[in-house]
Amino acid sequence: MSPPSPTASRHSAAFTVVEVLVAAALISLGMCGVLTISAKSTQILRAAQIAAASSLILQQRIETIRGRPWPEISNENALRDLLRTPMESEKEIPDPDLIEYVKVLVPTTNAAGQIVEGASFAVWRQHGTAYIESRGDFGNEPTLLFASYVTWTDKDGRHLRNLRTLVCRAGLTRSGVFGSSLGNPGAGFLSP
Repeated sequence: MSPPSPTASRHSAAFTVVEVLVAAALISLGMCGVLTISAKSTQILRAAQIAAASSLILQQRIETIRGRPWPEISNENALRDLLRTPMESEKEIPDPDLIEYVKVLVPTTNAAGQIVEGASFAVWRQHGTAYIESRGDFGNEPTLLFASYVTWTDKDGRHLRNLRTLVCRAGLTRSGVFGSSLGNPGAGFLSP
């Protein structure tokens, strides 16, 4: 058996270098794909975390409203004072221009039994300051509809989360709501 010729040896070495370069390029391409997917996953996770925080802001605000005496939630001045205090979850949303808005309506029904927008007042908060948008005092009403939303902006644009709930002066009761259009989940009402 004779030793390989120098030309064959150089040809074999050159072929190995090309194989290594192709393999390195494929590994680099694969790593770039993994890093891109990882970065996108992180962005999606952060967006989901912010959306959950905005929903929690609304839930915390409504629970705060439910826990207050009727005179503290049924007129614009008292509700504005309540809105001055930010919710704990607000720290999770990085937008300093976050807006929290609460509209209070007297729910009424028309002749067809559908909910229609009655008298209302609204308050909102931005940059730690609460403002009155419209005035009203519904201290004598037995039931109020609270429609609230939170809006913020990030690199993907403007986002909005909203929540609507009925609050009865007598607390959590079914009287007057159960079996009426006020208890009908299909009744569309107040889209900001």
